[in-house]
Amino acid sequence: MKKDLLAAAVKALSASGAHRFTPARYRGLGAILMLHRVQPEAADDAGFAPNRELSVTPDFLSRAIDIVRGEGLECVSLDEGLDRLRRGTGQRFCVFTLDDGYRDNLDYAYPVFAAARVPFTIFIPSAWPAGFGQSHTPDLWWLVFEQVIRSRDMFEPGLDGLPRLMRTDSPREKLSAFQRLDRYFAGRPECERRAFTTNLAARHGIDLDALARATLMTWDEIAGLASSDLVTIGSHGVTHANMMRLPDAELDAELSRSREKIEARLGRPCRHFAFPYGDASATGDRVFAAAQRAGYDGAVTTTNRPLYREDRERMFALPRINLSGARQDAASLLLQLRGLPHALRLALKLPRVG
Repeated sequence: MKKDLLAAAVKALSASGAHRFTPARYRGLGAILMLHRVQPEAADDAGFAPNRELSVTPDFLSRAIDIVRGEGLECVSLDEGLDRLRRGTGQRFCVFTLDDGYRDNLDYAYPVFAAARVPFTIFIPSAWPAGFGQSHTPDLWWLVFEQVIRSRDMFEPGLDGLPRLMRTDSPREKLSAFQRLDRYFAGRPECERRAFTTNLAARHGIDLDALARATLMTWDEIAGLASSDLVTIGSHGVTHANMMRLPDAELDAELSRSREKIEARLGRPCRHFAFPYGDASATGDRVFAAAQRAGYDGAVTTTNRPLYREDRERMFALPRINLSGARQDAASLLLQLRGLPHALRLALKLPRVG
């Protein structure tokens, strides 16, 4: 109920221009922005495009940079941003980050950032660039689910607890099936979803290796990007696992081996970590401590708010403002940068959101 009230309030405030009157204390020291994919506007896909929420257009990215600068924030690297956060001094700042290492980061995001001379960080799951054709071929389950459901009028998941057959002959039914699959695996071990995805792809003729090659950057492409003075490469784990579901030994291995692999491939330090999924179900004090123990300078989550002075005490649990999907809107970005949704969450006593 309170979440619905918050969503309605944010929408109304966005339309009203109320962001102009947000008290300065909610704006904080700056913000870290989170993106995944940067792609030209896609076709409507018959109304079913559940992964559109991961994407922004190059035009909106360019506009977002202008909005950030218009707010008086300086676009800086993640190294510089964390240094300013620790010191609590200097101009308010903004850091752009992108997760997963999609090839469109190279093809579409980099030209926008380069033209504007804006630094940015890409967080890479270290097994993904070299995983093609191997036992750890990237588990792009969200793309596999979308492809299969889009292509069928009836879907047979073959999972206990779900209907034997789901109707998927309308965009609404397709979205419902996608969301039910997503929820089904949300609390289950990573290996179960991976096995299901592999089997599902095989049943429906999807080549996981080809999908990964078409979607993700290779190490050579990542190294080319990393040679730019604008680009920082951080770790997103080895396999994009939910860190909270891993026992301590596997958790430590994911954190340390990914950093070591990235450093070996690129010949430069890997100082920063982004928690895969990054919400309250995928993070917590145990994994924050593990990231610090693994030797990183800081780590980011998907908690959706600006940075405040007290975040200096939680450098391995830093928030990021989501800039993707339905949030491709100038008024929405201004609301987030000025901290109004966070202020409303505090007023409504809502839990942390990711």
